[in-house]
Amino acid sequence: MTIDNPFSTRFIDPKSHTFVFPAGQSLDRIGAYFRENGWWGEITGPRGTGKSTLLHTLCCWAEEQGCTYRFFFLNDQQQHLPLDWSFGPGVDFYAVDGAEQLPGWMWGWLAWHCRQRDSGLLATTHHSLRLPPLYQTRLANAETIRRVVEAIAGPENVPDPDLARQLAAKHSGDIRSVLFELYDSWENEARVSAMVSTIYVIGE
Repeated sequence: MTIDNPFSTRFIDPKSHTFVFPAGQSLDRIGAYFRENGWWGEITGPRGTGKSTLLHTLCCWAEEQGCTYRFFFLNDQQQHLPLDWSFGPGVDFYAVDGAEQLPGWMWGWLAWHCRQRDSGLLATTHHSLRLPPLYQTRLANAETIRRVVEAIAGPENVPDPDLARQLAAKHSGDIRSVLFELYDSWENEARVSAMVSTIYVIGE
């Protein structure tokens, strides 16, 4: 029987799990601040530190509060809003993942239209876009890596403290790159295990 790699894309995708907060922080606390600001806010931080995961987690939280939202994902290949994009009625806020990709004039246009329609705006960005600051993600240390891996892949796949420290140093705290390496390691171990099993059966 083939066992799925617990670090496969479908498991580590930002929509597939919730953000792991450090001690003293919580989703309810961040969500309450987001709501108090009229559903306006930004999540800032370096690449690979969980901004997208937190954005999806916060959107789900807001939806549970009865909010409606529209979501847009931007990256190096998609640096503009979709051509068929339009403001819809009854949308409490618009969520933009990778908002720093937008040209300055388009970001200003989007923010202006949101204010005109009494809608909020939630964004992830590498640098501040002058929205109310909701959260700043940080580069992962060994303990963060262990907690994130446990949340995604279960306690049986948590790296030991020494390996976690090595991964944090090797990838400069980029948790996404750490998860990619753990995926490759799991695949390699699975291949070796399969080869050993085959050799054992042939040798019987």
